[in-house]
Amino acid sequence: MLKIFLVLLFLCSLIIASSDVDIKQQLAQAIKEKEALDVKIKLLKSQLPKKIKDLGFVTHTELGYSKTDGNTNTQSFNLDAIITRKIGKHKIKFHIDSQYAKSGNSATKNKYILELEYNYDLTSRLSFDYIAGYKNNKFSSYDYQFYTGPGLYYKVVDKTKHQLNIDANIMFAQDKEDTTREYVSFMSKGIYTWQILDNLKFEQTLSYRTEVKDNDNYFVYSKSAINTKLSEVFSAGVSYKYDYANILTTNESHKDDTLSINLIAEY
Repeated sequence: MLKIFLVLLFLCSLIIASSDVDIKQQLAQAIKEKEALDVKIKLLKSQLPKKIKDLGFVTHTELGYSKTDGNTNTQSFNLDAIITRKIGKHKIKFHIDSQYAKSGNSATKNKYILELEYNYDLTSRLSFDYIAGYKNNKFSSYDYQFYTGPGLYYKVVDKTKHQLNIDANIMFAQDKEDTTREYVSFMSKGIYTWQILDNLKFEQTLSYRTEVKDNDNYFVYSKSAINTKLSEVFSAGVSYKYDYANILTTNESHKDDTLSINLIAEY
């Protein structure tokens, strides 16, 4: 009886050992297959078209449009877009701010501002900054305004809910009216952002540019906006822009302001 028990115990041990070897072999095979699958997935991902963010670009686009018919026939359109690309310590930003409006068949507003900005990080908060800007407004005394020059960009506040950045630049400026005026100017700009809620944000931009030798020749630009998230990409917003020129050679208004409701896309 004891011999039979020992034989059975030996056979059971052989069966268990054999099963253990099979499981180990199956596990090793599964690991190899997983590694091969991971390699294939990585290869396929590399062949997919890259998203804009994957290429280092970040875009912010605001579009606003309104139209009225009946006693008055008006249309207005505005585009405010910023494209940014950052590579290491280098950052390039392109900004276009365009506004157009007409009443009946006559245009009542036609202006745009183009700015190209380059930043090089000196520290985590301080950057070298260079700006080139061009402004055209057909309903002002200026045919165009051009300005360009170096400066410094500093992150005064850099927190989760609050950010405040300032620019200070010494520039060469050229204004074309009846005659062309060239001069040295100084420009300062501040951008404040407040993340009020997870889906609600307030933004304020304020810039001041003046001629160094004639402080009466100055320009002020302000934009106040509040935006609410609709989805990962889209937001809705309300913005108020104020544009002021202190010296004009015609009887045009010194200020130009715009209130608009916008659809915003960020990707």
